Amino acid sequence: MAPDCARAFQVKGSIEWKRGEMRGAIRDLGRAVELGGGADSLWILSWLCAQVGRMAEARRYGDRAVSVDPGNWLSRMVQSSVALVSGDVEAAVAAACSMLDVAGAAPMAKMWAGMILAHAGREEEACGLLRQAAASGEAWSVGGTVWDAALRQDREAFRRALADNPLLELARMDKEFSWWFADTFALMGDTEEALRWLESAIELGFCNHRFWSEIDPFLAPLRTEPRFPALMVRARERQRAFEG
Repeated sequence: MAPDCARAFQVKGSIEWKRGEMRGAIRDLGRAVELGGGADSLWILSWLCAQVGRMAEARRYGDRAVSVDPGNWLSRMVQSSVALVSGDVEAAVAAACSMLDVAGAAPMAKMWAGMILAHAGREEEACGLLRQAAASGEAWSVGGTVWDAALRQDREAFRRALADNPLLELARMDKEFSWWFADTFALMGDTEEALRWLESAIELGFCNHRFWSEIDPFLAPLRTEPRFPALMVRARERQRAFEG
């Protein structure tokens, strides 16, 4: 009915993103941007480009999202995440702190910033933010509890947070949560479960080979496991589809 509606292409691309249909998502979000889509189209496209290893585009779209709408803290969240995935930890932390300045008390922002700080090795600060997210009682509270418990190596708190929790089933359909569970189970020393979650993230479309094989510090114990090279081959194969 409205073939030039940027918002329609943004919604279509967002649905494809959550279905793991990355090629269609990048195509339709790119079309939304061409048609004048705002910061939301740009930050989603930025994040998807980072997940498939197209880092130059990811940075360009992320910077543009912040420029278009400096008050949109989700744009700054993705800017920090793109920096993290590219291996620029200092830039990731700086963008995460900027995000918190804009987002105020949003639990999701605290959860994400805590995760960024954890990857930067700033565990005490990370746990402080993660506990604030956990105390919110919102959907992000479980994520904050899980990350906080994993960083502190508190097995009982980690187990309690996930016991009979529907989040585990939902996470199997979500590449971001699959990534976080790969990290947190690796932190808890459960390499088999961590590998299963890493495989889930890759199959859902988060196929950035370099991030998995070199950058993410929490996956270090997995890199000596016999199954890890095969997963990296799969990630590399999927990433090639987005190159050129």
